[in-house]
Amino acid sequence: MSFSGWEPFDGPDGDDLDAVARAHIEAIARAVPETVSTATVHYGDERRFGVPVTLVCPEFSPTQAQEWLDDGQIPELAKAARLALVDIDSGHWPMVTRPAELALLLGAIDHR
Repeated sequence: MSFSGWEPFDGPDGDDLDAVARAHIEAIARAVPETVSTATVHYGDERRFGVPVTLVCPEFSPTQAQEWLDDGQIPELAKAARLALVDIDSGHWPMVTRPAELALLLGAIDHR
């Protein structure tokens, strides 16, 4: 499965990417087996729900994520014993468009 081009990322996913950032992503994108996006992952260890989770919300807001959780759209994540939702004003690639801000957010996570 090769890079799909930019059409699937129209809107909030790619709005903050300029031509230079898009060219960079295209240059480093690597094809992966199609099953990376289609395979079913089966989890078996219930201890995973005890692992603290922080969901960084780029092209969607923490409010939207909470609505999806409340509506049952993210059942695996909804079972997390400790879940934090943090906002970052970016599209799908904050590591490209907001690397310093993303690093600060990740560095501030304290799951003790």
